[in-house]
Amino acid sequence: MTENVCQGSKGYGFIIPQIGCDQVQNSPYGYNTAGSCSIGFLLTSIKSDCQAFSYLSAYACGVGQIANPPDTTTLNFTNFILADNQLGAVLRFGSSLKSTDNSAYF
Repeated sequence: MTENVCQGSKGYGFIIPQIGCDQVQNSPYGYNTAGSCSIGFLLTSIKSDCQAFSYLSAYACGVGQIANPPDTTTLNFTNFILADNQLGAVLRFGSSLKSTDNSAYF
């Protein structure tokens, strides 16, 4: 699912699963754009300690993107365009193993 546009949604523009970090340069869900939505993108969790997403655009949304992946130690988001949103990125993640070595890369 690539190269789609959602404009003016009262809810979510897109609900899309994150991908493994090894797919970040060739996302099967990349190049989608959400504009004037309550929430541009909700990125759902996958079973991986390294989750990623790439090539999305959100503008003029209440929230550009939300991600809340549990049991994740590394997030890698690349080639994001978040412009004129009330909140750009809402992110909360961590490991139930109580790891203190968690990293997020934008």
